[in-house]
Amino acid sequence: MAEDAKPVTSVEEMAEFSRRKFAFSNLIHYHDWRPLLKKKAEIKMFFESATGLEGYLPMMFLIASGEKIDPKTEARFLCLYLDECELYDEWGFYDESESAWTDWYLAKRLVACGKGALPWLEPLLKKKEMISYGLGMGSEMQTMTHRLWMRKCDVASHYAAQILGLEWALDAELSQRDARIGRILQVMEAQTR
Repeated sequence: MAEDAKPVTSVEEMAEFSRRKFAFSNLIHYHDWRPLLKKKAEIKMFFESATGLEGYLPMMFLIASGEKIDPKTEARFLCLYLDECELYDEWGFYDESESAWTDWYLAKRLVACGKGALPWLEPLLKKKEMISYGLGMGSEMQTMTHRLWMRKCDVASHYAAQILGLEWALDAELSQRDARIGRILQVMEAQTR
């Protein structure tokens, strides 16, 4: 935690950070969330009634403080954040030299939710918006993301493929990626019948 970290003292403040799409790592690093440890029961009640992005950071706080979250519920809030986040720094990155994706904490948590995450990933498999990384990842990451035209659906397809045990690659051609996403959607549909 930064030495000049500002305290977060209320559940409402944490929910507002969620709505503003704060990264969990930023909350931990730049804000003193220890006062919230005394409000764990209140945070849990708030989280259990949350329906949107406002529940993301309270959920992450509960997980960090040792609370068990139902995997389907966790997947729902992680996918809400995956859809809404502006920077993908916390999810991982594609290493072009290795032709492989490196998953970070949030991605590993989402994949660990298993097949319960698939209904929440499905809508993301249809989102063609480009993703971005913060300057902390370096300008080369931003350049590579734009050059390869990395999209939300590409990221979501990587996680869905892992859950389903399918091979995944970031194909050079968007049409090939879209075809791969189509196959993933077919497998998902077949498994839910």
